[in-house]
Amino acid sequence: LRQILCPFGSSEFTTDILDTNIFVKNNLENSSKLINQDIYNLNNKNEIDVLAKKYANILSNSSSKAFDSGQSIRVTIIDSIGNVLGESETDYRTMENHITRKEVNNALK
Repeated sequence: LRQILCPFGSSEFTTDILDTNIFVKNNLENSSKLINQDIYNLNNKNEIDVLAKKYANILSNSSSKAFDSGQSIRVTIIDSIGNVLGESETDYRTMENHITRKEVNNALK
């Protein structure tokens, strides 16, 4: 499982992959930027969860060298204070605030 954590309104991202090479990192960063752009273009912010699922599906099925074939991708979208706005695998409304998570703090620096 690879995870993209996208702090809404930020071009930063984090991933739980420890052995990420530059190529993969750049692809994850570009994905995060695309997700953020799509969020800004939404008429209804309640559709953010749909975007998380959409991008997880696209990235999981990507033939890009950035991701292993068949590798599951998880997308979590949060706001700048850690509230989960969208989640590709779990009901985001039941998730705790992420602000104290190490990967979130690293992405928001």
